This record gives sequence, structure tokens and C-alpha cells, in this order.
Amino acid sequence: TSLLTQAGYKKYEFHGFRSNVTMFYHDNNLLIPDWRVIYDYLCSLPGIEKVMRKNKEASVKFLKDRVTESKPFFIRRARECLLQKRILKVEINDNE
Repeated sequence: TSLLTQAGYKKYEFHGFRSNVTMFYHDNNLLIPDWRVIYDYLCSLPGIEKVMRKNKEASVKFLKDRVTESKPFFIRRARECLLQKRILKVEINDNE
């Protein structure tokens, strides 16, 4: 688990019913405020590139209307990792 915290994951302990579960959460979401970055990325994809360039004016208008500094494009990259401790149940029979 120390490797996860060293990698930037935040540790959360569950209490109660699932007290043997620990969740590690890494929040590395991206906010992209520049429509040109999104346009260039989409143009780098083989199947989409032709459509983007063919309809460049409409594509640029669409992105400009929706991606600004006050309305950045959100890409969810957060990751969770759940670890559960294995509980061994041992029964000892003293009657033998």
C-alpha cells in the first residue's frame, strides 16, 4: 500500500460492515481550456481526422462554443484501487 500512496493515491478506510476494505483514489482529471488542443487531438485520430477536416468550419465553431477558459473540456482520469484484507477463519477443536 505504501507504493500506492507514493504514487499519489489518497487512502480511505471503510468502517463498519466492510472494515477490511481500503480504497486508494488518484485524482488526476484533466481540464483543457483551449479548443485548439481538442481539435488537434481529434485530427490526430485516423478515422475522425477526415471528418474533422471536411467539416472544419462547423467543427471549429462547435468546439469554440463549448470549450473556453471559463468552460474547460473535462477528461476524467481519476482511478480507484480497492484492497481487501483476506480474513482467515481458523477453528481449533480441543476435544481430540
